[in-house]
Formats: sequence, C-alpha cells, structure tokens
Amino acid sequence: MEKNTPVKVLNRDNGAVVYSIPEMNGLRRVFQAGETKEVTFEELQKLSYIPGGNELLRENLVIIDQPKAIEELLGRVEPEYSYTKTDVIKLLK
Repeated sequence: MEKNTPVKVLNRDNGAVVYSIPEMNGLRRVFQAGETKEVTFEELQKLSYIPGGNELLRENLVIIDQPKAIEELLGRVEPEYSYTKTDVIKLLK
C-alpha cells in the first residue's frame, strides 16, 4: 500500500486515544471517543512500530473499509474487528 494512501480510522473506545510519533516531527494525534479521522497509511505503519502502537490499532482504533491496510498492519483479524455498535446490538437481538 502506498504510504500516502488516506485511511479512515475510528476510535471505538469510550475515552480519548492519544499517540505521538517522534519520527514524524513529533506528530501528536488525539481521537475523542467515537471520532473518525483520516490519516495516511505511513502514519499508521509508524504507529505500529512504536511500543503500544500495535495494541492501539487492534484494541482501540478501527481501520475502516481498508482490508489491505488491515492485512499489512495487523495481519489476520477476527470478523468482530470491524463490527460497529449497531452490528453488535443487532447480533444480540
């Protein structure tokens, strides 16, 4: 995937998610609960290299509609990775 490819990312956590990437001129990104932002694939790739970054991508942030980005950054993920709150409610009913 090209490093400048835009990727939509959603914070699925109930609180803010914050990360810093020193090698990108000290980039600091804040995602409020439920917020979606568009970032570059390169940013997510560099995030995955820093301590705790991969965990943020797996547990707190969701890459939206970019299966190739998910595969390159996280490998194989469970189907539940992409479930929205609406999907979970629908399954429970």
